[in-house]
Amino acid sequence: MKTADTSEELSKENKQIAKKSLESFEKNLIYAGINNGEKNIILGTDNEDTFVAITDEIIEVVERIGEYDFLINGEEHHIEVTISDSSDDSETALTFNNETIESGEVGIMSSWKLQSTKWVNVNAQRNFHTYTASALGGIIGTILGGVIGGAFGSMVGSLAVGMAYNYAASSQYPTNVGRSHLYMYTRGKSPLVDRKTVSYDYAVYNGKNVYLGKAERIKRGCVGCGV
Repeated sequence: MKTADTSEELSKENKQIAKKSLESFEKNLIYAGINNGEKNIILGTDNEDTFVAITDEIIEVVERIGEYDFLINGEEHHIEVTISDSSDDSETALTFNNETIESGEVGIMSSWKLQSTKWVNVNAQRNFHTYTASALGGIIGTILGGVIGGAFGSMVGSLAVGMAYNYAASSQYPTNVGRSHLYMYTRGKSPLVDRKTVSYDYAVYNGKNVYLGKAERIKRGCVGCGV
């Protein structure tokens, strides 16, 4: 991975922000994972509106400057993320490889209890495949987490990186508009409650919803207690 000092895309100021964040890696760590064979890291900074996004060899400094306005390495981007309640899981027929499927979470174990479903609408300034997953995922997670709040809000922040990879796959359907059907589940009794979030992600292309993939995160209420 490039260091903050050697990343050509960063301004002198952003190099300092990234370097300082990396020096306190454990303290600033928001998310770390491997998706589609790529390393993804999101780090906080001294400024609550700024985070450092790392996707393999790419380091980006992202600053929120408005409700839906962000600077990515100093370049302004307008990325809208809005949420609406999903009262009917079958409200939309969705297209996948020219076949029709019904939206809805199927195959969930009976032990999981559905708490809430939401439709998430994402409208980016550029086509999705032009963004890195950590930057786009960090932006989506920042907005979603703030709206949903609580334990599920923190989970959605990490789920958003998986969502971003699915959106990036829309290069076959060049678009800057996407939708996600989000499901939130719990299992067990307080205080040992497991939580699960699932997102089915779609590109909006030529007026149709095209299925891209599924993202999922589980948070155990008690690590090491068994499944």
